[in-house]
Amino acid sequence: MAINHLRDILISIPQAAKLFPKIAGKSKSVKTLYRYTTIGVRGVVLETYCDGHAVYTTEDAVKQFQHEISSTRLLSKPNVARKQSDLCRKRSIAKANRVAERLLGAS
Repeated sequence: MAINHLRDILISIPQAAKLFPKIAGKSKSVKTLYRYTTIGVRGVVLETYCDGHAVYTTEDAVKQFQHEISSTRLLSKPNVARKQSDLCRKRSIAKANRVAERLLGAS
């Protein structure tokens, strides 16, 4: 769904930040929303319209963004236990050290 600046009601990024639910009494920061418009979250990017240096979005785009993030979260794999991640990291480091020693020679 592309934003049509002639038909849609555009809102600024600071206005869009107020549309997100508050967490611990705080709204989303404007910096976070700019990150949503560029990098996104889990492959989902907040749709925007740029007019010169100003960046706008719509309420519908924010709702769609929130819906897509919720959908990808439900479809994503559950988090693996932290101990397993640490073990994988240690194994990767040990393997990289062995390869480096083989390539560079033992010092």
